[in-house]
Amino acid sequence: MIINSYKYAEQYIKIKAKLAYKFNKRMQAFLLLEVAVALTIIGILTMAVIKGQQMLHNARLDKTIMQIESIRINIDTFRTTYGTLPGDYNGHAIEVAHPGNGDSTLDNGEEKYFFEHLIAAGLMTKKQTMPAIGGQFSVVYNTTGDLTGHWLVLAGPNNSGMFNSKDASTVKMKIDGHEDNDNGIIRIRGCVDGSNTVQNTKKKTCTIYIEFP
Repeated sequence: MIINSYKYAEQYIKIKAKLAYKFNKRMQAFLLLEVAVALTIIGILTMAVIKGQQMLHNARLDKTIMQIESIRINIDTFRTTYGTLPGDYNGHAIEVAHPGNGDSTLDNGEEKYFFEHLIAAGLMTKKQTMPAIGGQFSVVYNTTGDLTGHWLVLAGPNNSGMFNSKDASTVKMKIDGHEDNDNGIIRIRGCVDGSNTVQNTKKKTCTIYIEFP
C-alpha cells in the first residue's frame, strides 16, 4: 500500500513537472511574442514621429520661402509708393520713430529700422518679420566684396549659420530654380568653398542672402 502511494506520488510529481515545463515554455513564447509586438509598435511610432517632425519642418521651410517672396514684394511696393527703401524714409506720409536720410541706401544704422518702416506703412506685421523656420531676418548694405548692394539676410544670432546644405539649397532651388550660387536672388554663404559651391553638410552652418528687388 505504501509502495503504491509512493508510485502515485512519483507519477503525480512527474506529471506536474511536465505540465509546469510546458506552461513555462508557453509563457516564454508568449512573452517573446509580447516583446516583439511591443518593439514593432515602438518602431512604428518612432518612424511616425520622425516623419511628422520632417513634415512640420518642410512646412515651416515652405512658409519661410513665402515670407521671403512677400518681403521682396513689400520692398518694391514701399519704394514705388514712398520713393526710397524702408529704413531710409524721411517723409511725412507715414509716421516712423526712426526716419532715415532719404538717400536710397541703408547705411549709418538705417538697416536696423527696415522692418519698422514696413510695419508703419502697413505692409507687414511684427509677427511676419519672424521667419517661420526660426532664426532672424536682418538687412545689410555692402559696398565691397562679392555681395555688394542691399541684401536681406536669413541667419541665426549674430548672422551665424542656421541651415544645413540641403535646406539652404532647397530655398535657392524653389526661388531661383537653379543651383548657380553666383547668380540669382538667393546666395548661400557659410557652407561654401572658394568658388561659392555649396558643400554637402548636415551641420547648420549655412546663411541665406536674399537680393533686394
